[in-house]
Amino acid sequence: MFKWFGVAAMAALLAPLGASAQSAPSYFKLSSNPDFAKYRPALVDYLHSQHYRKVAHFCVFGTKDDSGATATVIWLDGQQIIDWGGNDSALADSTSIVHLKTDVVPTENDLHGSTYLVTRKWVKDQQTLCKQNGETVQISAADLKP
Repeated sequence: MFKWFGVAAMAALLAPLGASAQSAPSYFKLSSNPDFAKYRPALVDYLHSQHYRKVAHFCVFGTKDDSGATATVIWLDGQQIIDWGGNDSALADSTSIVHLKTDVVPTENDLHGSTYLVTRKWVKDQQTLCKQNGETVQISAADLKP
């Protein structure tokens, strides 16, 4: 009886480990992935949607994990970090746009259960990932003419 209980208990304890094991994310340059190859026109379209007509600077990188691939777009001039699904979706339709002036708090304790606020550490981590794995993009004012 006790031997069976021990085996069942061990299996119950180890099951969540196997179920939640995921591989670490990998990072890529958007220009190297066909699902994100149209990032430059997507950036221009986004700037048009924001009525932005000046030179704009971005840092962009992709993340791939067990759930798929996404792109992170850091708009330096607009002070935003945007998650982008790829060529088939518009940046303006993203449901995840972090406004660096209003959506960033100092620490995890300041999140208070929020689903949209992020920490300064998270922002710094995204910027570091972009510097290490991404590419910088400049959109000129001429690119933004209708």
